[in-house]
Amino acid sequence: MSYEGRSSLLKKRSKKLLRLRILGISALRRSPRPKIRKVLWFFLSRKNKLTYLAAISGVFSSPALAHAFLDGAVPRVGSEIPAAPSEVVLHFTQGVEPDFSKLEVRDSTGASVTTGPAHTAGMKEDFAVPVKKLPPGVYTVIWHVTSVDTHKTQGKFHFTVTR
Repeated sequence: MSYEGRSSLLKKRSKKLLRLRILGISALRRSPRPKIRKVLWFFLSRKNKLTYLAAISGVFSSPALAHAFLDGAVPRVGSEIPAAPSEVVLHFTQGVEPDFSKLEVRDSTGASVTTGPAHTAGMKEDFAVPVKKLPPGVYTVIWHVTSVDTHKTQGKFHFTVTR
């Protein structure tokens, strides 16, 4: 083989190795153990890359739905409202188990102003409690909820009735 033939062969081989390195497959050529080579080839082949990424993203995205966090409320958290509401509704990021959850509204003296039991309102993520006719003042909403996946969360916030 002439020098020119070897030169072109080396160029072709180096281009191929460069492509393999860019794709992350350079470890396949160097692996001394056939089993490791097969495992690496499985995870790095084009056919299985999407499956592998989907499985990994599914594993890491599940914990985001582990608790029912407060997403919104009527009346809004920290708001000043001109008219008293007939009920307080909390919206959570996940469904709530009403039998294992509690929602209470208290006035500035700490007395409860709820008139009935807390219940789900419309959607399973909404949790509501009816309240008395509220005079002007500051009110505290205290909640302890158990989500449908049995995780517990709690919190409180204030709102003000101005008239």
